[in-house]
Amino acid sequence: MTVDLVIKNCNIVSPEGVFHGGIAIDGGKIVAMASNSNLPFASRTIDAHDHYAFPGIIDPHTHPGKRDFATDIKNESLAALVGGVTTMGAIIKSSRMGVGWSDAPPTSVSYKQTFPAAESAVTSSAGIDVYFNFGIVNDEQANEIPFYVKEYGVTSFKFYLGYMGGDRASQRAGLGNFSSRLGFPDGFDDGTVYLGFENIAKAGPPCIAHIHAENMEIVRIFFERAATQGNADLAMWNARSPGFCEAHHIRSYAQLAQLTGCPLYVVHLSTTDGLDEVIRARREGVNITAETGPQWLIIDEMDDPPGFWGKVNPPIRDRATHEKLWVGLRDGDISCTGTDHVPNMKEQCHGPELMTEGKASYKGTGGVGMQTMFPALLSEGVRKGRISLARIVETCCQNNAFAAGLFPKKGAITPGADADLVIVDMKLTKKVTPEVIHSPLNAFFEGRELTGWPVMTFLHGELGFEDGEILAKPGAGKYLRRIAGSQCYPM
Repeated sequence: MTVDLVIKNCNIVSPEGVFHGGIAIDGGKIVAMASNSNLPFASRTIDAHDHYAFPGIIDPHTHPGKRDFATDIKNESLAALVGGVTTMGAIIKSSRMGVGWSDAPPTSVSYKQTFPAAESAVTSSAGIDVYFNFGIVNDEQANEIPFYVKEYGVTSFKFYLGYMGGDRASQRAGLGNFSSRLGFPDGFDDGTVYLGFENIAKAGPPCIAHIHAENMEIVRIFFERAATQGNADLAMWNARSPGFCEAHHIRSYAQLAQLTGCPLYVVHLSTTDGLDEVIRARREGVNITAETGPQWLIIDEMDDPPGFWGKVNPPIRDRATHEKLWVGLRDGDISCTGTDHVPNMKEQCHGPELMTEGKASYKGTGGVGMQTMFPALLSEGVRKGRISLARIVETCCQNNAFAAGLFPKKGAITPGADADLVIVDMKLTKKVTPEVIHSPLNAFFEGRELTGWPVMTFLHGELGFEDGEILAKPGAGKYLRRIAGSQCYPM
């Protein structure tokens, strides 16, 4: 037997440990892992020079559509290969995925109107594989969830609880017309959430509800207090959104999830209060998964950079919180990592003008992170003894794939899986610059040195990134339809 490709001399990382050998690939799939001497003949052989081989990284939390949707899909998916990301979960709103673009869409329509254009954008433009996570913001969308599952293969649905009060609530919380910018100026209520949870539960696995847990109705009180102090730094941004605001939403909606039988996924967990409620809910029998991200594990509220440009929701916290979240990630209380990747130019983000006469001058939020999530976790997690290589594979690959209903097609180095692989030089140090990450957009880790970078990234067995150069072309990626009926993807 002759296969298409053999990658030899790898330290292959799995949840069970590290194995030295090689990987055989044929037809875009992994067909074998073996010692170098037992690998099959191949049309092409690549020597990994004892670097570490990981499954392709899965980022479950990205937000294309800040500009033209197809443009974001193309640019951000290609740049993601730099960080070893081969699959991105695109959390999108119906108002931001069709033809044309508006900074403040007046309303959200049915995904039936916008899905075809979005799928076409992925098929023609994506450099990596993409699956969709629909934002549910009205009763029509909540009631159409069974249709989305069956017809579009969409099985994850996000509820923007922090902004469900619409523009009036976001204005009072110091966020301006942020709900309009998300496409639902009038907001929605718990009835929409309950309908959504019911329909997700009825659809069965791998369907799941994602929640942004941050009670902005309480945040407004702390914002008003912070505004009187005249500060406009990350510490103020942290103070305006206390941990109990996150915990309150987790506790409340965990109850609804338990009542309806709906699996729950908490995005960007940022506080110890929130972590405590995740643990409590799980002990009470709730099917709950928690995700955190590098900016909430590594960046301190006093750090500059990112300074003004690090004002995200939920906020960046303090070092004591970091260490407790690292423990949660290490011990399994936090299962997944994601970036909350938002393609923003700096001028679209918070700046020094945040506070103007006691009001928020709010332009946007977030920054790019797909290129730096994996290196940041290796550099600050593995190298500093906070987390093991095996646990990195679980939290960046396996668990993310499982929660999305894509495991073991994705997230594993195993026969039959897609040949999405990352070869990492654990000693390679790079400073995060626009040139390194192939993006001029706001990056939380810009200016920092990180150690442990991909030197090769493969998608479906094809080399998409090598030694700083993106080789993949738009259209190399596929739209991933999930399949209802089982939490694992049928192989």
